[in-house]
Amino acid sequence: MPPSSTPSESDDLLATVRRTLTAHHMLTAGDRVLVGVSGGPDSMVLLHLLNRLAPALEISLGVAHLNHCLRGACSDRDAQTVLRVSTRLRLPCHTKNARVARVKRGLGLSMEEAARRVRYAFFRKTMQDAHYNKLALGHHLDDNAEQMLMAMLRGTGPQGLSGIAPNRQNRLVRPLIQIRRSQIEAYARQMGVRWVTDESNKDLRFVRNRIRHHLLPLLASDYNPRISEQLSQLADVMRTEQEWIDELVSVPYTEAIVAQKEGGLTLAVGSLRRMHPALVRRLLRRALADLTGTLRRIGFTHIQTMQQLIVDDAEGKTIHLPRGI
Repeated sequence: MPPSSTPSESDDLLATVRRTLTAHHMLTAGDRVLVGVSGGPDSMVLLHLLNRLAPALEISLGVAHLNHCLRGACSDRDAQTVLRVSTRLRLPCHTKNARVARVKRGLGLSMEEAARRVRYAFFRKTMQDAHYNKLALGHHLDDNAEQMLMAMLRGTGPQGLSGIAPNRQNRLVRPLIQIRRSQIEAYARQMGVRWVTDESNKDLRFVRNRIRHHLLPLLASDYNPRISEQLSQLADVMRTEQEWIDELVSVPYTEAIVAQKEGGLTLAVGSLRRMHPALVRRLLRRALADLTGTLRRIGFTHIQTMQQLIVDDAEGKTIHLPRGI
C-alpha cells in the first residue's frame, strides 16, 4: 500500500482546489451547491473538501446519490454509505433508485450512456426541486486524460479534444479537475475519508477501463510519465481556443441564416460555398446544436455529408442524421 500523504500534501491539495475554484469562477458566496456523490473516492473526497471550504466560501451544500440498481446489494451498500456520511455532516441527502437497465433496453443505448442520461436527469430535477444553482462533480485530471484518449481512438475534432470542462455554463463545476487520482486516494487515507469500491470499474469489457488500467499506464511507463498532465494541458488549450473561435464564428453564422423557426433552420447555400471548408463545418455544427441542443451522435462523416450536398449543388436531395434530423 502506498504511504499516506503528509499534512503538507493534504494542504497542497486543498490549495489546488481553492486555485481551481478561483481560476474558473466556479463558486460565489450564497451558492447552493448540490454535490454528486457515488460513494467512490473521488466524490467522497470532493464532498469532504467542499464541506471544509463551505464556511469560508459562504456556500451551502447538499448531497445527491442515484442508485443505478445495477449491482444488487453492492448498489444498496453504496447508497447507505453516502446517506450515513451525509447524516454525519448534517447535510441534506437526495437519493433515488433508477432502473437503468430498463432505460438501456427501451432506448437502445449502451449501459454507460443510459446510466449517464438517467444520472444527469436526476441531478437536474433535484436542483430544480430543491433550489440548488450549482452542481459539483468529482471528475479529476486522470478522468480528463482518459476522456481525451477515448476521443482520439474513436476519431474526433477540436471539440472532442477539449476534454472535460471545469465549468460548464456556470452551473456544473468540477473542482478536482487539476488533481490526480493518486492524490485523491492519498488524501482520503490521511483524512480518514471512507469510500466504497465499484468493482465494475475493473471490468475490462468497457473501453474506458481498458484505457485506465492498460493504455494510460503503458504510455506513462514507456513513453511519458506525465502523459495525463500533458493530455489535460492539451484539453485546456483546445477548450480555450474553441471558445475564442466560437466567438469569431457567430457573425458569419448569423449572416448565413435565411430563416429560423421551431424545428427548422435555413442557411444560404451561396454564402456557405464562398466560405472556407473549416468555417462551413463549424457553422453546420452550430446549426445542429441550435436545433437539437446537443451534438451527441453527430460525427465527422455526418458533417462531411452535409458539406458534400453544398458542394455538389444537390438541390432537392435529402440526408438523414441521427435523432430524426
